[in-house]
Amino acid sequence: MVHGYALVPSNECPSSELKLSRLVLHRDGTYDQHHELLNGKIIDVTSQHWSFSRRTVMLDNFRIVTKPTLRISEPGTQTSFQAVTSHPQMLVFAGSQCIYEGPK
Repeated sequence: MVHGYALVPSNECPSSELKLSRLVLHRDGTYDQHHELLNGKIIDVTSQHWSFSRRTVMLDNFRIVTKPTLRISEPGTQTSFQAVTSHPQMLVFAGSQCIYEGPK
C-alpha cells in the first residue's frame, strides 16, 4: 500500500478543474499530494498525515473531494478511500467511482 498512486481519468469521475493528481503514501504515516489544474495552477501539499484501518485509508488535509463533482477542496478537508483488497494498488474514494491506481 505504501507507494505512489495516480488518479485514473474516467467518464465516471469527471472534473472541470483537475488535469492530473498524484498521491504518495510514505511508511512513516505521512503523504504528499501533487495536483495540476486545467488553468495551469499547481497545488503541492507535503508531509500530511494518513492512517489505515479496516480497508479504509484516512487522509488529513487532502485537497480533492468528489461531491458533487471531482474538484479541489479547501485546506483542512479529511478524505477517506476504500482499499481494494483484490487489487492492492488501488484506492477508491468512498462513495464514488473515482480511483487512484498504483504501479502494476
